[in-house]
Amino acid sequence: MSITNNPQVKTGNGKVLFPVQAFREFVRNIRKAFGRANAWRSSATETVQDVLIDARDWEKENWLALVIVSSIILWLGLMIWFFVDLSGGRVAGNHLQIGVGGVIGGAILGLLASLILAFVLLLALFLLDFAFLFLTPVVLFLPIIAWAPFYLLYQSLLVVAKLLLLLPLSVLVVITRIIQLLRGIFFTCPSRICGHRGLPAYVCPQCGVSNAMLWPNMYGLFTHECVNCGKRLPTLGMLGRNKLQPRCSNATCGRPLPGKHEARERLVAFIGGPYSGKTNYLMMAARSVLGGAHLSGQQIEGEVGDPQQNTVFNSGWRLLETGIPVDKTIAVENAYLLNMRFGRQRQHVYLYDAPGEEFESIDNMTKQQYFWLLEGLIVCVDPLTFPAVREQAGVPATTAKTFHDIITSVVHRACAGISPAGLKKLRVAVVITKADLPCIARDLGGDTGAPVSGETCRSAIIRWGGESGLRAIENYFSKIEYFACSALGREASTDNRAPFQARGVLEPLVWILSGKRSREAAVPGRAQAASRPTTERPAQPKQPQPKKPKQTAQPSGKQAQVAQAPAKPAQAAQPSGKPTQSTQTTGKPVQRTQTTAKPAQSPGKPVPAKNPAVTPRVQAPKLGGWKPIGRR
Repeated sequence: MSITNNPQVKTGNGKVLFPVQAFREFVRNIRKAFGRANAWRSSATETVQDVLIDARDWEKENWLALVIVSSIILWLGLMIWFFVDLSGGRVAGNHLQIGVGGVIGGAILGLLASLILAFVLLLALFLLDFAFLFLTPVVLFLPIIAWAPFYLLYQSLLVVAKLLLLLPLSVLVVITRIIQLLRGIFFTCPSRICGHRGLPAYVCPQCGVSNAMLWPNMYGLFTHECVNCGKRLPTLGMLGRNKLQPRCSNATCGRPLPGKHEARERLVAFIGGPYSGKTNYLMMAARSVLGGAHLSGQQIEGEVGDPQQNTVFNSGWRLLETGIPVDKTIAVENAYLLNMRFGRQRQHVYLYDAPGEEFESIDNMTKQQYFWLLEGLIVCVDPLTFPAVREQAGVPATTAKTFHDIITSVVHRACAGISPAGLKKLRVAVVITKADLPCIARDLGGDTGAPVSGETCRSAIIRWGGESGLRAIENYFSKIEYFACSALGREASTDNRAPFQARGVLEPLVWILSGKRSREAAVPGRAQAASRPTTERPAQPKQPQPKKPKQTAQPSGKQAQVAQAPAKPAQAAQPSGKPTQSTQTTGKPVQRTQTTAKPAQSPGKPVPAKNPAVTPRVQAPKLGGWKPIGRR
């Protein structure tokens, strides 16, 4: 039996309601039982009648012998009776009557009487044969009459029990579904163009048609009839429903639903333009999960959820082990499925890897029907899309879309399909890929192998010219973290076929799934958020305020000159502190208060110099202001 790739999904609209089915089954069982009883009665009657007919035929053939034998038996009986009475003196008469003459006369009379009795017995035997032939069907019907009421009562109680059992089973199904929803088990279709959530349809093993609503309901208690071939299909997992193939219950989709679906479903999408390294990033992250890792104090392990995707992962890993990068994504309809375990917590993770060309414009984002289900976005930032980085790396200019264009498409699609509350819950990990390039490593603090802090990553993107894209992200999303990774660990070269060693590919995924940044990486705190290069309304560091001198009588003469003398060094140290009239990054002048003189900076705490690489804020009234990222 072959099952089609996209079988027709049929619901229970053509089925018969369970009460009607129960009544029909009751009538069917009664008819079947009475049919069996009648067949038994007919068989027994036929057997008895055959025996009687054979006996009658034998009597007809041997009637003379029966008469002679029965006559002799009767005559012997009569003679024995006569001699017993004669010897007992119970026979009256003279000597001749009770002598030889009496014996001869008794013998003759006994012979005649025995002949007559023999004929009478033969006639009675024939009459009994006819009587048995007539009465046998009636006699054999009596057990059925006595059994029928009990069987009717049994079937009636069985129907009532099924109807009464329907309610608790329905409640059990509803409670089970509520528990699944609370645990985050939605049976999400892995297709990017579907994104349907709901109880799956199950494929009939006989005809290959998908049957929806296969659980105890008004169409059946323990089994349902297939809407196409009528085969009885189990409605509960313990009865064998788990052995059937589940498929998406969307009538226009019908794709298989691989995986066990016993843990919370987590949907994460990889966002990035063409050649941003999304596919290699996903392959190395999946390999890190399957190989086992220890992050955030938890052991992370997992397995591929879809057995058919093992081929895809194995082929990609073989290329990476031989120093060959995986080709860019062309068209992947389904998400990659991973069954992950964080300590004791299990999760069913969907990883969506759409082609980078779909993120270059808003019109191409129509295929991303799963956006409203996402819990996290991994935005892969390709540093080579920034002109400043390309100039440092010596890479020629390309026609690829800018980081701002890609972020605009993603934000537009997210806002169209996700509610404002959902946007606040969505975790966005902004990941700088290709961090192994020398110029990128220098901007991130050098290739020391240590994890890069989120503040450093954010500042680097701003220096490269991605400030407008970050403002778009920070304006619509509230849970944001910044990472840097190298999916390959080095530049790909035909002269070097050593296996690639990824760095930092698992931390963004772990943060999205757990909400905790790994302990190996620096967690941005309040102090880092305060010293972060800002694009609008930066938070100014608090300067220690000297205590105001007590108000005393106004000194005069030399005392007044001595009191005013300490104010002059503060004026001289003005260039290293705050200027009296200066334009900050926000473009707003800062007024200096002349009430008290600020002491000069101590030699142990130098004044941080203003970063000339910070790009001034570009006016974008539609996006609004960004929110500083502290501890989320």
